[in-house]
Amino acid sequence: MTSPSSRARLSAARCPSSTTPAPVYELDITVAGTNVELVIPAADSSEWMWRHGVYDVELVDLIGHPTRLIQGSVTVSPEVTR
Repeated sequence: MTSPSSRARLSAARCPSSTTPAPVYELDITVAGTNVELVIPAADSSEWMWRHGVYDVELVDLIGHPTRLIQGSVTVSPEVTR
């Protein structure tokens, strides 16, 4: 038997005048009981040149149907403390 899985995506907002697709990042999440942990390493996020985007977190059941747990917008603030 296979256990349910989880997935998270973060996508940069695309400029309406751009023909370039917005980057999409698959993120690692851990589900333990009722806790969902999403970790984005600084080494990854420090390379992001975009500032606004959207995200969602989904659980996928045993037959492949996703259930969205949460979604929303995200603002990336450049690191100012070094």
